[in-house]
Amino acid sequence: MHPNEFMTGFQLERLLPVLAMIAPIGCEANDPLEIDTAQFTENLCDEELQVLDAIEPIEPVDYLALVEGTSPSDDDQDDRPPVRFSSAEPWTLDESGERCPSEWNEETCDARYGDLIAGSDFELSGQVFLYRALVVRQANDLRVVRSQAELENLIGGIDSPADAALLESLRFTGLVCTEDDDAGADPRGFLLHTIVGGGCGEGDDIEQQVVLVNDKGGRSILEERLIERADPGCAVGRRPAGLWKLQRSPCTGSSSPRARASAVGAFFASMAHLEAASVTAFEQLVRDLRCHSAPRGLIARTERARRDEIRHARVTASLARRYGGRPVRPTIRRTAPRSLLELASDNATEGCVRETYGALVAHVQTRQARSPVVRRALMGIAHDETQHAGLSWDLAAWTRSRLSPTEQRRVAAETRNAIDQLQHELRQEYPHEVHTIAGMPTPDHAHALYTRLRHHLRSSMVSSSSRGLLT
Repeated sequence: MHPNEFMTGFQLERLLPVLAMIAPIGCEANDPLEIDTAQFTENLCDEELQVLDAIEPIEPVDYLALVEGTSPSDDDQDDRPPVRFSSAEPWTLDESGERCPSEWNEETCDARYGDLIAGSDFELSGQVFLYRALVVRQANDLRVVRSQAELENLIGGIDSPADAALLESLRFTGLVCTEDDDAGADPRGFLLHTIVGGGCGEGDDIEQQVVLVNDKGGRSILEERLIERADPGCAVGRRPAGLWKLQRSPCTGSSSPRARASAVGAFFASMAHLEAASVTAFEQLVRDLRCHSAPRGLIARTERARRDEIRHARVTASLARRYGGRPVRPTIRRTAPRSLLELASDNATEGCVRETYGALVAHVQTRQARSPVVRRALMGIAHDETQHAGLSWDLAAWTRSRLSPTEQRRVAAETRNAIDQLQHELRQEYPHEVHTIAGMPTPDHAHALYTRLRHHLRSSMVSSSSRGLLT
């Protein structure tokens, strides 16, 4: 079946704001003065990060990987499994060398890396629940570098631009990846051309900077240029496979009643928990798409969606704390790569059904939330989640074209079940302040939105077989 028989992501991006009767969301940008790149002499990031190839450890190593993943929760209970490395987490940002020696088969290789416990001193502000670390393999020995002291023991101190760039990468500072040079030596240390900010949330402007890193790892900002003003904020996205169910207190929005929160704080704490879990959901999806040789464009859009969810988790965690809630970090069990049928079924339920409806609700919240802070914070999320929903429908078109008729019917049946389950969930009525302050629709309003969206999605299908997904 041709992908055009499905609603495209472009069509959906236009549909949802229209249904919510909201004008398109725009971003305020700035035309900055360019930073003079003549002061840099090395290029460590040309489209992709290339720092590890330039690192010279004190002792030879066979493999290095700069990774990013979900931090273990401070609130883990005894009956929860530990958060560990898996094929979907952590995310590999840069690597050098051979991941496994020739005597390890693929199963042994995955198991050895899977036994590494996650976590690091390098964390992103404590809100998004992310860490970065360096994985090192010497022959059959694997270890994780988790601190600046351990890094210096590995490379012998900060004595090159690459060393400085690696330390800054661990600190969640990115290099400007262009054809121009982005690093160089300076009498005071090492200069780096960096980019910071996510463009989502108050104070999260995107800026380019010239950073000076000294031989002790200290840093100072010598220049900075505003690239884009942040959306003052940025709906709940995909749930990953293996998500450990969170038992929440209705008063706190956390797994324990140690601190009371408003109903709004509890609502946004739950939302932040799911947004953080969505980071892993998109990691799993990228892994599976690569296994099934998906088009590069779909993989790239999925990778961007992962970065969006990181910003969403930061923003919703901030909103939760603003109203007295305390987000709990998600615990996610390791999962094996999924078959194409499993991928298609998950995408249909989590993406085409849940993300599409979630994007619509986010648009509604930006219109009717009584709190201006909440309205601004959800504008960027509504925009991003609309794109994610569009991606889900494009993924559905691609997977359907590769499934047998029997498999297509199975996906359609599971989609109908997901729609029935969603209708049941829409009966939930939140406390009054969640409807007013956070803008969540009432059960009657939610049902009307769902019915209207379902009608428009069905009428947008071209073929009777594709309509079967929502029949």
